[in-house]
Amino acid sequence: MGTRSDAWAVYLDKDETLFLRLTEDGTLIGSAGDLDLGSTSLEIGEIFVGDDKGIFLGDDQDTKIEYDEDGTNQTRVTGADWLFVDANTIYADSQGPILGGSSDFTMLHDGTDTIFDNTFVGDTIFRLGDDAATTEFKIQNNSALDLFAVDGAGVVDIDGTIDLDTAFGAAAGTAVDVAATSADADGAATGLLVAVEQITNVRTSTRVAGVKSKVTSLTGDTANVDYACFEGAATVGEANADHSFLY
Repeated sequence: MGTRSDAWAVYLDKDETLFLRLTEDGTLIGSAGDLDLGSTSLEIGEIFVGDDKGIFLGDDQDTKIEYDEDGTNQTRVTGADWLFVDANTIYADSQGPILGGSSDFTMLHDGTDTIFDNTFVGDTIFRLGDDAATTEFKIQNNSALDLFAVDGAGVVDIDGTIDLDTAFGAAAGTAVDVAATSADADGAATGLLVAVEQITNVRTSTRVAGVKSKVTSLTGDTANVDYACFEGAATVGEANADHSFLY
């Protein structure tokens, strides 16, 4: 009703009739927050929004949701954070969040494995919130028992058998402590297989009956090498009670 510059629209719903003024471009004018589209018992149908057009949320249009056709061909959300209060974000197999402006890091489950993939050239860093021993990064089994932990002070704790596919080594001049517990890495005897190459101070931290320390290779200065005593007959490459080795 009325001219283009002074038109009125009649909006009818189940309970009341609303008279709303239209602007020249057809925008409804009314009191902020007064006009609802549908109701809890009478929902409207689908809403179709064109390319690069959006839906604004908030009295000050704080957030906009749009399909960015002329840019990234993605659904684009700008203006405010998203807070999920009563539900989870669920991704189908092989789908997941992608982080970084160049899609540098992805997290997904492919139906069999859970994959954290850093496709960028930089490091993948898990940073603890404190440098204290009370702050730990842990890996647990399904029963919530700790299998691996490293704390903020740099102490690494491994609970279980250590199975090394390759020999364990260290840089020259580095002190290495090996706890001779129940690790079985050399197959034939219970003990930890340690590859020693030009290391000035290698020692086993505990004396355990029946457990031997085997050195697969030893080069460089051996005068400063200290090995603990172990019970049992030593063979080639294993420590004798007098700290010597057979070669």
